[in-house]
Amino acid sequence: MEEGWVLPNMEHCQNPFGPVKSAVARDWSYIPEGLKGSEGRVIDRLMAYQGLEGVKNGFVRLRYKVRVAKLQGKDPAQDNYNAFFQGNPGTGKTSVARLYGELLAALHIIPSSDFVETSGVKLAANGPSNLGYDVEGLLTGKDDSGVLFVDESYQLLADHSGKQVLDLILKAMSDKIGKLVVIFAGYKEQMEPFLQHNPGLESRIPYTFHFENLTAAELWELFHKTLRDNYANMQFERKNGGRELQIAVNRLMRRSSERSFGNAREVQNCIASMHNRQLERLWNERYMGDHLSDERIKQYFILTRDDMLGPPPNAAFRSKAWDKLQNLVGLEDVKESVESLMKSLQHNYERELQLKPMVQVPLNRVLVGQPGTGKTTVAKLYGQILSDLGLLSRSDVVFKSPADFIGSHVGESEQKTMAILDATVGKVLVIDEAYMLDDGGDNPGSFKASVLDTIVANVQGDSNEDRCILLLGYEENMANLMRNMNPGLSRRFQAARPWRFSNFSPSEMNRILDRKLQLEQLGTTDRALEVAREMLVRASTRPDFANASEVDQCLGVAKNNYIHRLSKLSSEERLSNPLLIPEDFDPDLKRRDENCDQYFRGKLGDDIIQRLTKYELVGREAAGQTNPSVLLPNRLTFKGPSGTGKTTAAEALGRIYYNLGLLSSSEVVQSTPMDFIAQYVGQTAPKTRKQLEKALGKVLVIDGASGLSRGQYGGEALEAILQFISSLSYPKIMVIILSDSSKELDVLFKEYPLLQVQFEEEIVFSDLLPDDCIGMLRHELETLSFQIQDESPLIGPAKLRDAILRLQQATGFQNAKDVKALAKKVAAKAFELKHKTGLEVPPRTTLRESKEEALVATYPLITKCVHEMTEQRRALFLRNLQTSTKAQKTSSLLSSLTHSASQFLKQKPGEKDANQAREDQSDQQTRVKTKATQDKDISTSRDTSRTREGSHDAAQKEESRQRSNKRSANGDPDDIPSAKVAKSENHQREKEVCDDNSKAKDSKSKVKRSVKEMEQLREKEEEAMKRKCHQLKLCPEGWAWRKEGTGFRCEGGSHYISEDELNKR
Repeated sequence: MEEGWVLPNMEHCQNPFGPVKSAVARDWSYIPEGLKGSEGRVIDRLMAYQGLEGVKNGFVRLRYKVRVAKLQGKDPAQDNYNAFFQGNPGTGKTSVARLYGELLAALHIIPSSDFVETSGVKLAANGPSNLGYDVEGLLTGKDDSGVLFVDESYQLLADHSGKQVLDLILKAMSDKIGKLVVIFAGYKEQMEPFLQHNPGLESRIPYTFHFENLTAAELWELFHKTLRDNYANMQFERKNGGRELQIAVNRLMRRSSERSFGNAREVQNCIASMHNRQLERLWNERYMGDHLSDERIKQYFILTRDDMLGPPPNAAFRSKAWDKLQNLVGLEDVKESVESLMKSLQHNYERELQLKPMVQVPLNRVLVGQPGTGKTTVAKLYGQILSDLGLLSRSDVVFKSPADFIGSHVGESEQKTMAILDATVGKVLVIDEAYMLDDGGDNPGSFKASVLDTIVANVQGDSNEDRCILLLGYEENMANLMRNMNPGLSRRFQAARPWRFSNFSPSEMNRILDRKLQLEQLGTTDRALEVAREMLVRASTRPDFANASEVDQCLGVAKNNYIHRLSKLSSEERLSNPLLIPEDFDPDLKRRDENCDQYFRGKLGDDIIQRLTKYELVGREAAGQTNPSVLLPNRLTFKGPSGTGKTTAAEALGRIYYNLGLLSSSEVVQSTPMDFIAQYVGQTAPKTRKQLEKALGKVLVIDGASGLSRGQYGGEALEAILQFISSLSYPKIMVIILSDSSKELDVLFKEYPLLQVQFEEEIVFSDLLPDDCIGMLRHELETLSFQIQDESPLIGPAKLRDAILRLQQATGFQNAKDVKALAKKVAAKAFELKHKTGLEVPPRTTLRESKEEALVATYPLITKCVHEMTEQRRALFLRNLQTSTKAQKTSSLLSSLTHSASQFLKQKPGEKDANQAREDQSDQQTRVKTKATQDKDISTSRDTSRTREGSHDAAQKEESRQRSNKRSANGDPDDIPSAKVAKSENHQREKEVCDDNSKAKDSKSKVKRSVKEMEQLREKEEEAMKRKCHQLKLCPEGWAWRKEGTGFRCEGGSHYISEDELNKR
């Protein structure tokens, strides 16, 4: 056997940390054995303990106090000897408590040294009615005596039942002096609130023993004694093996400041780890066969450096966990970060062997990234690597969420957090979605803040801690957490250098898919694999893209469809179809052959369809050679009036891009400027980003886009949109469409030139032509199961075309919207005629494409409905014109009366009549002229309309004349002779003049009353307009409305509408 350092001969080796000296033990050794008495043997046993200088001194002083009391003739048994034992675990509190009971019994303070051990948790859980035989007998038994040891006694304050037990113990301490001694044990900082529970508690407990942590020299001596007692024939691999033992003690000392440091227990655990590593080495180096050679036997009595200290950090590069980490797809940045950490630990290890101070290398980390990027997998492998290196005593990975830490009342959050920290010593603690602990930093006393404060107070963040905590979450949210909460959190978790888990690229997703297929032994056709990859690329455009989890979802769908497909086949057919086919991955695969021209024919104009078809052709041709998203526009402007098909074109574009695999959905997200603009400073940009993110992978239409430049925060919204657009890159794409009239968009681009650069692609939508309207009408009727048919196909379409032309010339024509309304009107009219006549709606036919039976709508019926819509529009226009004229007259009259009243109240009595007569005469002449001019304009408008209507062929003129004669016979106001109209209007003007003369002669009180009535009328009209604004929900936030200029504005300030526009609604 080679020369080594045999442990039983360590007496000749000096303690590298210096000799362990105990002044109390030295002084005690001077006392002759004959004078120590029976209690001396108890104190001798205490003196053999490492450390505990203060406890030893307390025992000696207690013995001296009792002996002096007896000499003075006093009975010492009548005093209290209850005690507090304060210290960390492993400092010997329980062992010393037994000696304390034996000492008191030897000094005849208590009749018996019976020792009953329990805990605060157990007593609190059982309550005062179920204390147990031993505890209850000791507290309430008349003749029972001994020592009650309550470990972790602060737990008695956790709930009401625990406090009841504590009160019961306090009562027994007073009633059974001389028979019962109670020892409360726990951590020093947790015993302080325990003392504050009852003012009389401290007076009943006169003794406090502090159990200090062992010093480095004491730990070394304890190491030496334990190795000598348990491994007598063990030796180190090298003569300087004492250095490894010194390093092991240094590692323990670096952790001695922790509340959970176990002192003697830590030494025992460390020696057990050494022995386990030795067994692992012997197992891996075992020889074949049962023969044990001398060399083989020699290895059983040698402790190598790796046995004592664990393998060097660079050994991690040979571990299975490291290999698994390297085999993960992607994550290059994370792998590099872990490798850098291992190299830093190796540098520290080399410094440690030279007994140099170590460079702090924290193990706690922040892991940021989207779901499915591998954070959980890496956390498990990271914990295993640390365990393999001996940096953690266990390899367990414990996952917790913020809800596991947060309590429901004051103090509970701290308790739950400490319980989790204590339970995860030696393990990797992963807190997923840790940003949920962020309360914004505005409430330092919140439960969330208490959790983080407790973590900061008990976690140091260096490599000497036997723990590792990983915080997981989204990068932006985690940055807010570090900025808002406890400043120490960032330092303990290296928040400035997080491990970033980037989204997987398409090629990495393909590699993951291939590995999953290989692992599950699933075969696919070449086309099926291609479709699966396209599905993954499409999924990557969604805002909730789950990275690697998308592969599991994709395969899940394919396997379900595969099983369903095979269930319909016979056994022989199932055996011949072992592969996944394209339809298994994408059941709606046939949509890719869909033709935009066929699908939207009749819904859009030919020029628009031709433009969209060009996009479709370019995308299909480029799909096999390059990425189509580079060639196709994804930011467009749709210019045109309402109802010209902009929304339908957006739907068509979304369907084309979806079929090409560029978007994850064909959905069109409709929005208005108010969906982007907020009410307060700093809220618009986040609101805009949220709205844009919601439409990722889809088509976003901003209707009335010119409104983005209005309001106080419109510019902020536009800047946020431009910033978001610049951050988009494949495969995270979306289609954004600005929709408005040409004039409004031109103004917007003039104000924001950068916006026009981003939205260069332009599609102009013109008003529909009559033929376009008829084609769209035909399509809408077919959807309602109607077919257009006429006995005279040459005359019917021509009349319908002319009727539609007149409808378009009417005020308020809305293109496609009116065509859809006309289709519904025609269908309703057909069924109405059926009900009145009792006859079947004209003969049924079949639809041209579907061959289904359909009802017939004739051209005369449709033409009649068009005429009705035209007349309704004209009547509405005249009513609005009259309403506007009346409003102007009311406003003018109110202003005139207010001025007259003011002058009336100011002038002298003698001047009143003459001035009033002149003003009345002037006002009467002005009103007559104004009325005549307005009547002439209305008459001219009507004549112009009739002239335009009469410019068609002779047959139409005759039909129009007959229809006019018929309406005249029925009293239609449009065909009343102009003489009668003039006579009626002259009569009306004469009546108004008389009324004005009578009003001018009224008294002062009547003028005041008139002014008041007009004010009330104006207020009523204003309130009615405000109610209308509220009913139309013009302000989505529900603000009240106020009068402003010639319109109304909401109290929030972001919405305004003029009176003219409001009257049209």
